[in-house]
Amino acid sequence: ELAGRGTGSAVDVAPCATARCGGTMRLRGRQQQANNKSLMIACTASTCKSVWYFPSFVKSAIPQAESTCRNCSKSSGVIVCKVLCTFNLSKAPPGTAPERQVCVCCDPMWENIGYNPLPCGPQTQQVQQPP
Repeated sequence: ELAGRGTGSAVDVAPCATARCGGTMRLRGRQQQANNKSLMIACTASTCKSVWYFPSFVKSAIPQAESTCRNCSKSSGVIVCKVLCTFNLSKAPPGTAPERQVCVCCDPMWENIGYNPLPCGPQTQQVQQPP
């Protein structure tokens, strides 16, 4: 569900991967691409500048609050909300379906097209133990 008309989402997609940030990643801007402006997911923390852009062939993206990624929950211990994407098939790789529910952190589609997924956070700084 969107927070307002094309202003973004009220649904947290994933925790921010920036160490000690504490924010969450949400869809920002328009629900659909307009005037060649990319869709993006950005951190909600006012001091954090983390942002992730969808590939240009993603026409719209709607977070699905009721659908979480089991893989991310199991492997990373975080809740990641899946996103319903519709694609511009004239720009998308061959064989892309018109619409698909994806995990922005681990869906194999990102690797298949050579695109970096959203880092699944939060990441903590490693403290090395003395030898």
